[in-house]
Amino acid sequence: MKYLCLVSLVTFSFNNIMAQQAFEGNDSQMSIKVFDANGRPFVNPANDIAGSPFFLADWKYGNVTLNNDKVYSKRLLRINFQSQEIHYLTENNLEMSLPAGSVKEITLIDSVKFPASQYLFRSGFPSIDNQNEKNFYLFVSKGKISLIKSFRTNVIVEQNDFTGQITKEYRIYEDYYFFTGAAILRIKKDKAYLVGILKDKKENIEVFIQTNNLSCKSIQDIKKIIDYYNLLQ
Repeated sequence: MKYLCLVSLVTFSFNNIMAQQAFEGNDSQMSIKVFDANGRPFVNPANDIAGSPFFLADWKYGNVTLNNDKVYSKRLLRINFQSQEIHYLTENNLEMSLPAGSVKEITLIDSVKFPASQYLFRSGFPSIDNQNEKNFYLFVSKGKISLIKSFRTNVIVEQNDFTGQITKEYRIYEDYYFFTGAAILRIKKDKAYLVGILKDKKENIEVFIQTNNLSCKSIQDIKKIIDYYNLLQ
């Protein structure tokens, strides 16, 4: 009798585990299908263009948050800065792209470096400099006032004056901005401008700049100042 009870208990536990795994597997598969339903197969129409339109040419694992707040984790991803679209690989290694404006946040993990680098991008910012809410910005420093960076890729066509040969190349343009939570402002590499932006902590900022001998003429200096300002909040 004890043996039969033990067998029954083991069988019951095993069946419960298998049922749970099957449910989790189906749920995962359904999530992937829902995610893939938002995308479309990507076909590169321009194989004759040198370079890459992507932020990182190699695939990186990351997380994607859609505009409906659905989060998809541990997907192989990359960002196309020509189209401002997110590309991802399906389980069958098919490259798909999500339409511009359908993703509001993406995090990429670059584990090639040590320690691993994490990149946080968001869209939905106010329009500025021919960029709109569909453009992605990288958070360089995040806080009450954030330092963000934009990337835009254009195709540059050049013709050799001697041979007449035409070459095409992807070229990435970068710009930095401040985001206050409501407004986006183009950066000026100027001490007076920075102190004016951070005027609620003016005395602290001026002392920090003087103590650390910062010229305010480089992004590295500006990042240090913004990092310090956000620590004061």
